Amino acid sequence: MSPTLAKEIFKDVNEIIKKVNEEIELFCLKISDSGKEFIFLVTQIFSFLLTEKLEIIRESFSLTEYIKTKNQEKELFIAKLYNNDSEMDKSLGQKLAFELCTYFFEECKFNIIN
Repeated sequence: MSPTLAKEIFKDVNEIIKKVNEEIELFCLKISDSGKEFIFLVTQIFSFLLTEKLEIIRESFSLTEYIKTKNQEKELFIAKLYNNDSEMDKSLGQKLAFELCTYFFEECKFNIIN
């Protein structure tokens, strides 16, 4: 996690704590310092867990892509080995279709996020 993102998260948590303190001030209550520390600790834990989960998702996506590409490359190699033009055309077509799908998926995901 980048330091600027961490600062923004903790800044937002601090604002939430201030708002909660304002709301419970009517009852002569206030979040204690140890309560604030606990909230920030839980925030750190959740931030760490979410960051790690994101990394796992990224790695598993890369591994899945590798396995798909590996199978396509294997089929293409076998087609070239036997010099079977129809099999080679089929393998090249599958590889091209896969690359186009991956490109459009990434492009759409990028456009949705931005």
